[in-house]
Amino acid sequence: MKRMMEIDKRFDDPVYKINSSSADIIHTCRKKAYYALNLGVRPKTESTALMFGSALHSGLEAFYASEASKRDFDAVIDAFVARAAATKLVELPEDDKRSIKNGKKILAAYWKTYSDDPWVTVFDKTGPMVERSFEYKADYYEGLYIHGQIDAILRNTETGEVVVVDHKTSSSLGTDFMNRIKPNLQFSAYAWAANKMGLKVSRVMVNGIQVAKTKTDLVRVFTERTVADFKEMEETFFEARRLYDYSATYNVWPLNSLACSNWGGCPYKEVCSLPPQYRDNALEVLSGNPAEAEA
Repeated sequence: MKRMMEIDKRFDDPVYKINSSSADIIHTCRKKAYYALNLGVRPKTESTALMFGSALHSGLEAFYASEASKRDFDAVIDAFVARAAATKLVELPEDDKRSIKNGKKILAAYWKTYSDDPWVTVFDKTGPMVERSFEYKADYYEGLYIHGQIDAILRNTETGEVVVVDHKTSSSLGTDFMNRIKPNLQFSAYAWAANKMGLKVSRVMVNGIQVAKTKTDLVRVFTERTVADFKEMEETFFEARRLYDYSATYNVWPLNSLACSNWGGCPYKEVCSLPPQYRDNALEVLSGNPAEAEA
């Protein structure tokens, strides 16, 4: 079966390594955690929303990988197109909100809005702090390690403030988008990690990018994180790790039916809807690689 990213396979390690995505899965539904983290099964097809978001991320990575004075619009567009061209996005009609044409339009609007703003990329001895992976030992829980990847770390040339940035694409930047900013374990982990890197960071910039047919809205929202937030994050991660280990030890993976329809529906809902004796075959079909499926 196809496996999750290497970052999730670390659940096999003897120490407690976890990230915000895995913690959310465990707390949402341990049956889902069994399929995604224990078995490593993932759907054979990726949604166009994820493909488009990933392609835009590639464009934004190119935007922030250079010093402000050396930013290259063509390089931004080329990075987006190269990523998008390797996916089914090339099959979408031009009037689709996730078409390559619309992606170029969104990045052009981003360039016009932010190419000359005071937020510039922080550089360290290894280069630009863009798509920066991290893994650090928790402060309050022995044996717990937290890992992830930060989109960018920026410094304001006017105030000197340093912030962690997370790019978020959404069909709407309204109330629902704002409600997901705090509490948010991912943002807390990123700010915590930046401080571990020796940077003084107390705020996260949520870089909102609307994906729609007729307009492109851009919004930056700043959310503060404190030591108390970091401690709460570690507590939540530790509890997720404890729940996962309990389930793995006793082979007990309870499902949470209230989460089956969250965010457009769980990809394993059809599997859970079948009698237990048919689920292994359904997982093979879901993974798209039955020949490599484990017993």
